[in-house]
Amino acid sequence: VGDRVAIEAVSGAAFASLAGDAWDKADAKGADFVAKSAIEIYDAPPAVVDAIKAIAAKQEAAWAAAVSAQGYDGAQALERFRFMTEVSY
Repeated sequence: VGDRVAIEAVSGAAFASLAGDAWDKADAKGADFVAKSAIEIYDAPPAVVDAIKAIAAKQEAAWAAAVSAQGYDGAQALERFRFMTEVSY
């Protein structure tokens, strides 16, 4: 039981929380840097966004297929991931 508790403390939801916190801090640091610099920020042209979406769709389809090949519902996993992260397009 002790080993299991130790492993769970650094994996799964605990690890995801630590990684998320680190990511948030890095994002804040980057946003602060950009705000203090002369970096120009603008929306990508629609053609660039469309190209990125097309590439991402292929990667997502391949990932979902790989998950499905392991006996899970890859499309459902992707849908759940999007719900949890509030990412959609």
